[in-house]
Parts: sequence; C-alpha cells; structure tokens
Amino acid sequence: MAQFMTDINRLWTSSERACPCNSDAYSYGGCANNAFVTSASPGYAFYDTNFINSVIAADGNRPIGGAIVMAHETGHNIQLQFGVQYQIPVNRELAADCFAGYFLGMVECDGQANMQDSMAAFSQSCANGDPAGEPWYAPGAHGSCQQRETAIQTGYAGYQAKQPPLNACALP
Repeated sequence: MAQFMTDINRLWTSSERACPCNSDAYSYGGCANNAFVTSASPGYAFYDTNFINSVIAADGNRPIGGAIVMAHETGHNIQLQFGVQYQIPVNRELAADCFAGYFLGMVECDGQANMQDSMAAFSQSCANGDPAGEPWYAPGAHGSCQQRETAIQTGYAGYQAKQPPLNACALP
C-alpha cells in the first residue's frame, strides 16, 4: 500500500497521507468497513485496515484493489482542494471513481498493473458500493455498478488520452 500512496502523490503532486482509523476517526461518521476523507483534515484519507485487507483479498490478493479505494478517497481530497461542486450529489462519488480510474491508467502505464488488474478493479468498484436498497440519489450514494465502472473507465481513458484530470473527470 505504501508504494501506491507514493504513486498517488506522484500523480497528483501531493502529500496525501493514508491513516489507519483509530478511535477518534469514528466520530467522523464511522470508519468500520470504510474509507473516507473529511474537510476538517485536508490531505488525509482514513481507512479501516480490515476493510482494505478485505478489498485486497477479494481482488485476488492484488494490492491494486486497496490502491483504487485510496485513489478514490484522494479524488475527494482533490475535490475539496479545488472547491469542485456538483449539481447531482452522486456525481461527487462518481467523479472520485473517475480520479481513481485516472490513477489506474498511470499505474498500468508504469507497468505496476495490467489489464487483468484493471478489469478486476472495475468489477471491485461495484462490490464497494452502497448498502443494499440505498437509492442512487441519496446523499453520499456512490451510484450503480454500471455508473461506477463507467466512471473508472472514463478516468482510465482520460489518462491514456493525456487529458487533464479535472477535464477528464468533469461531471455536472
């Protein structure tokens, strides 16, 4: 995971920090089986270690699965840094998926992932979605599996086409 955080920071020219949740992180809305960012702690992404390990295990023990989760959370920090607002709340989450796809394009280009890893990451985005029955329009909803996969593929294609990330991942 540390190598992927280094790669995330290289891509975004940032100093993003991944922090395992401890008891004080639970006051931000729950860290159990989750990863999140908060405007109160810009540049930090909090994660439940067990959650990241389960994502990696579900992705055939490839660390790229956990890296995609952290790249998604970094996408939220990018949104906060640039003050990006969305007319439709779910687009906030889909744009973060797009940024994760952009990152996936970079690590594949660098030879740290391959198409099999990429396809597994696309599929894994569906597994890391909303609780069953949560409507797509709910505040904080991540979107349907198809929407999430499309968002990741859009970011991936944006990197391959050398588009600026904020252009590649622009959503209303």
